[in-house]
Amino acid sequence: MTHTSYDLHKNIRYMKFKTSPINICNKIIEYGLIFLVIFTPLAFGSVHPWAYSIMECVSFSLMIVWFIKLMILSINPKNGDHKSPATSFNLLFIPLVLFLGLLLLQITPFTPETLKYLSPNTYDLYKLTLPCYDTPIPSNFIDSSNHHLSSKSQILNLKSKIFRSLSIYPYLTKTMFLQLLSCCCIYLVITNNFRFERILRRHYKNENQNIYINGDRFIKAIIYTGFIASVLGLLQYFSGTEKIYWLRDASYASPFGPYINRNHFAGYINLSIPLVLAVVISDQKISSIFYHQKGNIRLLTKNIIVAIDPWIRNNGFKFFSLVLMISCLFLSASRGGFLSFWISIAVFSILIFAGKGRTIFHIPTKIILIIFISILFFTLLWSDLRPVTSRFSKLIDYAETIEIDYRTLAYIDAWKMARDFPFFGVGLGGFEILYFKYRSVGAAKVATTAYSSTHSDYLQLLTDTGWLGCLAVFTFITLFLLIVIVKYTKVEDPFIKLLAAGGLSGFISMCCHSFVDFNMQIPANVLHLFIIIAITQTSLRNENYKKAMV
Repeated sequence: MTHTSYDLHKNIRYMKFKTSPINICNKIIEYGLIFLVIFTPLAFGSVHPWAYSIMECVSFSLMIVWFIKLMILSINPKNGDHKSPATSFNLLFIPLVLFLGLLLLQITPFTPETLKYLSPNTYDLYKLTLPCYDTPIPSNFIDSSNHHLSSKSQILNLKSKIFRSLSIYPYLTKTMFLQLLSCCCIYLVITNNFRFERILRRHYKNENQNIYINGDRFIKAIIYTGFIASVLGLLQYFSGTEKIYWLRDASYASPFGPYINRNHFAGYINLSIPLVLAVVISDQKISSIFYHQKGNIRLLTKNIIVAIDPWIRNNGFKFFSLVLMISCLFLSASRGGFLSFWISIAVFSILIFAGKGRTIFHIPTKIILIIFISILFFTLLWSDLRPVTSRFSKLIDYAETIEIDYRTLAYIDAWKMARDFPFFGVGLGGFEILYFKYRSVGAAKVATTAYSSTHSDYLQLLTDTGWLGCLAVFTFITLFLLIVIVKYTKVEDPFIKLLAAGGLSGFISMCCHSFVDFNMQIPANVLHLFIIIAITQTSLRNENYKKAMV
């Protein structure tokens, strides 16, 4: 076969692949996920009904496209590998399914007898506030010979009062259930469809690469979105405006970037920073120079100077985005975000320096990390940290003391609520409805209105879903940490280890920040957390990756 014939044959195969159903499904999934990564944080954190409705529609649509892709693969197995990850079992599914099942149970209507058995205090609450609750329907109302419209309407009215759910606010519970379900769909789509370019090249045959999507562009979308959100926050900070996009007034809630609350911006950006840091220091060109020329200092210096230029071209924007994200995190003046950032950097450093034997990172990676932390430390000493330090110093001021006292009282009141609804809670999202009943006199004196949340995700999780919901969530967190750490110790590829370290650090940052804020009630942040979890698991999908040639 001549060279021209070979090129023609190759082009024909390429065109067939571009128009194949599998590739079309892959493109829809890839661009749909990139749309969600960009849209959800920039749409005010997707806290408004129009924003999270779009998020849900796109998520469920991508899930349907993935099912169509599975059907195509099942009809024509030659299109993909017979060991497709779509059929694999993940232990994280267990607590996720149990938690979603608990939410379905919360919105299921029950008779008064059943409700009294499941949650006596919920039954007492309905009986106290609803007229005719737990009143038997008169026998003449259910007589089949009675066809009067008024009697039927009365029956429907009585039934609507009799059959009540465990959730005292079932509409909001349904809304949050759909949000969480859409995030779970995105988690499934990413873990079963995405692989990274280096993994595809090394560990999958050419004929089996077509069923997977290259995740490198997906990572870039996360970096670009963090950059855009940070630029917006920077412009808002220096212009002094309290309007998001200079259009929507959010002066009532300390806005920063596209978020109505600065703490939620800090939670979002803290998820991205460790991942971007991992991508920046994973460049292999400088690492290979260190590795092969480590005995010749003169030649080593010369080669590093030569390698700086392509490194800047490939990673200059990523490094600039990383610096900008960190700067905006400090400018947001979020105390919880500031502390959780340093926790994530500490976790990332421990994961990098804790390697032993063959799994140890090359010296260049550690040097780059040390240089980054040193630059960050001296930059903090040189820069103006008054936005953050002033927020910490205000803890002793009168205004902030009122807020802290109110939060403490709110925590105590929330704990009282949790004791009254120990197993199933008041329903996801029901805290703000029932808090007026439990608000103490001291809390009412220092605040004219009740908070819509406890400013602690874990405490509100306890009030809304009870100990059963807390058990499911903490089981999920524990399983994820154990799975990632166990697989992390077995992986030898530095690129894979860096991605896993970045994802795990971001996850721990969000877990720590959730003690003092309510990031998990922001749809964009919840979706971003599930995306980070999926990326971390995808990078550690195969625990037998070979060591990279560097």
